[in-house]
Amino acid sequence: MVYSARETISRVTHRGFLFVALWWLVTFLLLTLVPNKQTQYVVLLLPPSALLIGIFMARAFSPRITLSSRFILAYLKTLVLLLGLVGGLGILVYPLFDADARTLPGFIISPLLLLLACISWRKGCTETPHKALAVCLAMLILINITYVYAFHPIKRTKSMLPRFIAQVHPYLDNAPTVYAIGYGIQSLEFYAGRSLTEEEDIQTTWQKMNPGDAVILSLRKDKNLTTDMIPIVPTRSTTWRGAKCLLFIKP
Repeated sequence: MVYSARETISRVTHRGFLFVALWWLVTFLLLTLVPNKQTQYVVLLLPPSALLIGIFMARAFSPRITLSSRFILAYLKTLVLLLGLVGGLGILVYPLFDADARTLPGFIISPLLLLLACISWRKGCTETPHKALAVCLAMLILINITYVYAFHPIKRTKSMLPRFIAQVHPYLDNAPTVYAIGYGIQSLEFYAGRSLTEEEDIQTTWQKMNPGDAVILSLRKDKNLTTDMIPIVPTRSTTWRGAKCLLFIKP
């Protein structure tokens, strides 16, 4: 924004440009001097800011080589490098620390980002602002696809906890004591609206449960927790991307 304003003022070729720059400057000074600052006051700066940035972008993407075009080209080339290296390596490494993020789109898109960044630099695909912008948009689309299909909260195994609690809520209301084993105990308590007794061993918990008590097992897809020692089938169960939630009511 500051660079756009400087370019506009330093290269004035029309009175309209000077008018937009003064509009932005006067509005900014007035808002700075106002003692009672509110966030909605910033809306007054949006029209002149949009016009200044538009002027700058028009010069940057013009066929003629200008300071604006060199600046935007350097910025876009740096952005391509950051998106390719940081985005690609991040998508590749992050699943090592989070089992929920180990999805096929992530493993496919990560090398694509790295390959796109390398090809863009080696083949000169970022030598003009138009080409660099196209590469940036392609990378952003790939990163957005990864987020939607791999990292979005609704794709994570914890997203099944509220749905599961909604299904078993009548059983939990009637149970004198509810035990919980596995992960997401605090989330289960929040959605259940009651305290849960956290345990670690299924067999020990089942032995000390009284008739009518309930136990919830929330199992990650990378955690193998057998339920063979429980002699009954689950009252309710749900599965999401390899993770499981099971409810047992002791007869």
